[in-house]
Amino acid sequence: MGKIKNKHIYLLGFMGSGKSTLGRKLANTLKMPFLDTDVLVEVKVGMSVTTIFEKLGEQRFRELEFEVLAELARDHENSKVVALGGGTPVLEKAWPLLQSSGTTIYLQRTAEQLYDHVRHSDHRPVLKRAERKDLLQHVQNLLLERSPFYSRADHTFVCGDEWGIDETIEHLLRLVEENHENN
Repeated sequence: MGKIKNKHIYLLGFMGSGKSTLGRKLANTLKMPFLDTDVLVEVKVGMSVTTIFEKLGEQRFRELEFEVLAELARDHENSKVVALGGGTPVLEKAWPLLQSSGTTIYLQRTAEQLYDHVRHSDHRPVLKRAERKDLLQHVQNLLLERSPFYSRADHTFVCGDEWGIDETIEHLLRLVEENHENN
């Protein structure tokens, strides 16, 4: 399959859903560039996401996140696979940009799957609000809060832990190809 012309593929979902890992592999398979909005924000400000949260606050981080997304959405020449930050879809003003410049795919996992993927992470500032013993409940609550936004995606891709990364990419690629053929 060739590149998808003039359309980005936006991967969205909760932290730990595999947006960056699957995004890199999908981009490589499609021979498209891969970008991660968290990394773009870090480069733009010269600080890690954690430091931005600590020094500038979550509100400023969300503003920077939107600025990066707006810049990406304006680039109609070069299609990319883009891993969005877990909170990006919660920004109402992000949706017109996402919908006009690409296809959105929600990488859906259960709260338990997500918890298993993030429980040992020290670099996720949104999780630092919870005590370790309450982390699963925090993930469940935050996922419940964000799910209505995630479900607005063009496609929902249910990620099964029984698949390895290569099999997951095969299924994800099939979804992308079917979407490309129908547009």
